[in-house]
Amino acid sequence: MRPCRARWLIGAVVTASLAACSSAKSSKGASTSTTLATNGKESAEQFVRDYTARPAPSYVATYALQSGSSTPRTVAVVQDGTNAKVSEIKGGTDTEVFDLHGVLTSCTNASATWTCRRIADEAALPAGTVLSPARTLAAFARDFANADVTLSSQVVAGQKLRCATANATSRPVRTTLCLTPAGAIGSSTTTSGGATTTLTLMKLTGSVAPGQFLLPAKVGG
Repeated sequence: MRPCRARWLIGAVVTASLAACSSAKSSKGASTSTTLATNGKESAEQFVRDYTARPAPSYVATYALQSGSSTPRTVAVVQDGTNAKVSEIKGGTDTEVFDLHGVLTSCTNASATWTCRRIADEAALPAGTVLSPARTLAAFARDFANADVTLSSQVVAGQKLRCATANATSRPVRTTLCLTPAGAIGSSTTTSGGATTTLTLMKLTGSVAPGQFLLPAKVGG
């Protein structure tokens, strides 16, 4: 998530397993968010390290992605170890961004035909693209390396989240990133240049079906 371009996470804007993942249960229904407490401060790097120091969780998550006053879009994220896939439908066009062992591939389905291409790095993705969870965490630590981070907690879609809010020191960017206990992204909100982009968890399950990381087409030149 490069805040200056509102690119995320899982993430949005990423950017998401959690109590629900560890118990292989799903969270369904409308997403609600309630601030529970404020717990002090720490660095963005420390906040991220608390989660990246353990094995990456496996899960399937559905999010609502909203930029400004536009109609929310649905984004699906699948993560299993070092592999992740972010899927989105925009105007009838399916887009899937694969992050497989650190290699980015973008696939698009237009007029019922899939095409795939390698992406050199996340900066080459279109603005507003939701990043994989691992890249979301890395971007948060990088972009707010010198910023004070305020900690709080929220409940989103029935999941208790630990949140970090950071203000960039060199530009007017503010991001709040919330994670489940196991490290899944529960929500992410970035405000930059007066525009706000929000990624909010709607549903989370803790099992990944086989074949989720097979590219739908050969990679073009």
